[in-house]
Order: sequence, then C-alpha cells, then structure tokens
Amino acid sequence: MEKPQKEFEISAERFIYELYDSGWRFRFDVPYDYKGSLAPLIAKHLVGWCDAGRLSVRPRTGEFAVMCEIDGEKFWFHVLPLSLDCILENAEVE
Repeated sequence: MEKPQKEFEISAERFIYELYDSGWRFRFDVPYDYKGSLAPLIAKHLVGWCDAGRLSVRPRTGEFAVMCEIDGEKFWFHVLPLSLDCILENAEVE
C-alpha cells in the first residue's frame, strides 16, 4: 500500500457542528495520562482531513480538521500541522 498525500483530503462541508468532538481522545480508549503518539490510532480510523480555516463551523487558521470513524460513528477535531503530518505518515491508502 502506498503512503497518502492528498488522498484523504475531504470537503469542508462534511465537518458539521453535530460531529465535532472536543473530547475525541477518549474515543480511542487510551488513558487520560497516555504519553505516546496517538497518530497510529487516529490513522487507523481516518476518514479525512481539511484545512480548518475553510470550515464554516469552528474554523481555525493554521490548523487542520481531522475526521475519524469508530464503530460506524463519525466525529472530528482540530490538530496542528505537525500532528497531521504524523497521522498521514501512518495512514494507508486502500
């Protein structure tokens, strides 16, 4: 499998308010004090990402929005550019 570049970029319209989750870390079933990288876990459930400055809800300049799906439930959250790079390095194109 090849490593993704823009394959996971999705429309800003998919990032709706109802799917936003500020407590997203708990969805990955890791302890609150977990110090390791979450990038492999996020990559495993990655639906896509978008420049957060393009969002109509909760826009943020200089950050990205990342959408994941676990057990059929989609949710999204913000990450910094370096975090997105780490996530995409762990993601695989099907």
